[in-house]
Amino acid sequence: LVESGELGPLIHVEGNFSNEVAAGFTAWRESFEETPAGGMTGTGIHVLDTLIRIAGPVRRTHTQFLSLKPGPDPWDSLSVLLEFASGVGATPAAVRSTPTFFRVQAFGRNGSAEAVSRTDIIIRKSRAEPLRLKYPENDSVRVNLEHFADAIAGSAPYPVTPETVLNVTDTFVAIADAIRAGVAEQEV
Repeated sequence: LVESGELGPLIHVEGNFSNEVAAGFTAWRESFEETPAGGMTGTGIHVLDTLIRIAGPVRRTHTQFLSLKPGPDPWDSLSVLLEFASGVGATPAAVRSTPTFFRVQAFGRNGSAEAVSRTDIIIRKSRAEPLRLKYPENDSVRVNLEHFADAIAGSAPYPVTPETVLNVTDTFVAIADAIRAGVAEQEV
């Protein structure tokens, strides 16, 4: 919807991927050294992937990490402000040790599209009732592996460019470095 222009010029994107996966582990998901960005490390990274896929490369991050309880069963939240090279803003977030929640929303001048689950999207436009779309379930891990196999075989390019992979990695590192250093703003 963003690429088609249906939402108008992109202004802002946001997302949250929170869950209680860390509550069931006593290993790496509790270790600050292994999870330097809290819930962004294990699952929230997928929201970061998505936001960068929608809005392009990140230029700057502003990070807030709050920890109410260390492991086992860590209770923490991560909120980030992103500034993309395009000037678009974003707010990804992740909370550990809470029931699973997933949401991504893109805001354009003419409307917004909100993914409220892996299969449900709500489109909102001025002076119109929200349009609710339901897509069939798919195995996203399998689809990803099929794309990877096609790329290795040379029959199709992998849909995620190396530049995007590097920007996601650099952005994650900037977020983790900000948390470790106790500073908020980081250039990517």
